[in-house]
Amino acid sequence: RALRFCDAALLKARLVELGASIESEAFAGNGTDLHPRVPTARLTEAQARVVAISRGRGAIKLLD
Repeated sequence: RALRFCDAALLKARLVELGASIESEAFAGNGTDLHPRVPTARLTEAQARVVAISRGRGAIKLLD
């Protein structure tokens, strides 16, 4: 599910604080999909931030 536009800037800032980089961002009519690269050691913390900022609507999917 897409992240609400109003939450995207805050989430990007919080992920960068964890050492993540935003690889890409796709905009749709209902929000934004972020594709961050998150350090493995910070993955649990990043997931918690995604859930908190998105009010439970966001999640991190692991890609190969």
